[in-house]
Amino acid sequence: MTSGQDAWGNVSQNGNTTVSVRSTSPMKPRAVYVGSATLEFMWVSTGKSTHWQFTPTLFDSNPAQVTETQIEGDQTQIINVEMGNRIFPAAGIVEINITGQIKAPAIHFDLSHATDLWVFLLRSPWVPLKLTAEKSPLSIAHGSAQATAQIESGTAGLNDENVLKAYVSAHGEGLKNVQVMIDRESGRTKMEEAIGTVGATGMDSFSWKPII
Repeated sequence: MTSGQDAWGNVSQNGNTTVSVRSTSPMKPRAVYVGSATLEFMWVSTGKSTHWQFTPTLFDSNPAQVTETQIEGDQTQIINVEMGNRIFPAAGIVEINITGQIKAPAIHFDLSHATDLWVFLLRSPWVPLKLTAEKSPLSIAHGSAQATAQIESGTAGLNDENVLKAYVSAHGEGLKNVQVMIDRESGRTKMEEAIGTVGATGMDSFSWKPII
């Protein structure tokens, strides 16, 4: 999301990560910090107009170990930042209107003139996600009508991806249909997804796989 800079990372045999940032013009950071960070996307109303913005926030920040190199005969600068073994998978929720939040390891370059540079390491989990249901079964009743959903974890797909499975049954009179919903929260961002719907009477099964 910047011009004139790009970054890449290397992982040593002992698991320590080094991130290198190349800049076409020399940066003069007052300080460089590493830690866990969130990147929040939002739409903000200002008068009669609305604009999109993002806000980075660094937690448990620590001063970074930094080395610099200058390419001879060029203004290009390379800054190497030591991240150690504190790398963790990125997680979060981003909706289709580009609002949401991402949490990931990050580097904050404190630059002058409010032109700070941020590098977020968006890495996938090293192992497949393991989904669990905190409460099962779920039930609801209205008059003589009753619906029950049994939630459990399982696998699906060619790669045996971990999913949540819901077995839903409804009987009696008074319900038009029963819908099983999943609410996901990350910071101030909340997303509601429907697993599936069963009619007033009957039973069905549904599967749900999270997309981060």
